[in-house]
Amino acid sequence: MGSGLAAQVVAYLIAMTVGPETPLVAWLTVAGIAGTLAGTLLLGATRHGRLSRTAAVAATLLLLIPLVGFGAVLLMGPDRIDGLVLGLPARAAVVLLGVGLLPVLIFPLAYAIDARDAPLDAEALAALRAECAQVMPRGDR
Repeated sequence: MGSGLAAQVVAYLIAMTVGPETPLVAWLTVAGIAGTLAGTLLLGATRHGRLSRTAAVAATLLLLIPLVGFGAVLLMGPDRIDGLVLGLPARAAVVLLGVGLLPVLIFPLAYAIDARDAPLDAEALAALRAECAQVMPRGDR
């Protein structure tokens, strides 16, 4: 996650000093977005200091899908018109279907597999209920 944030910071600095039209700004932004998303998933999916294989695969996909999708759009260029894909221009289809929809289909499956393989034990469930009771308003209990 730190490298993704660093890439975004460098992209902003280059955009403010050299200019936003510099191709490096777009590529650093893409790398920063992908790295930050994957890093955030890794932080949230770590349980007892360990990362499951399913979460590692999901994090890798979350790193690669935006890199490949946004990278393909950047390589297509602004003037390229390839026709329609499911009624959308090709560049919009890559972003909406590839970068937007594909993770929505993958990550619930990864979460379900991970939850099936490592369910909460009685102690963890009791700790979760106690924590929820602390944050819940008094009238809702």
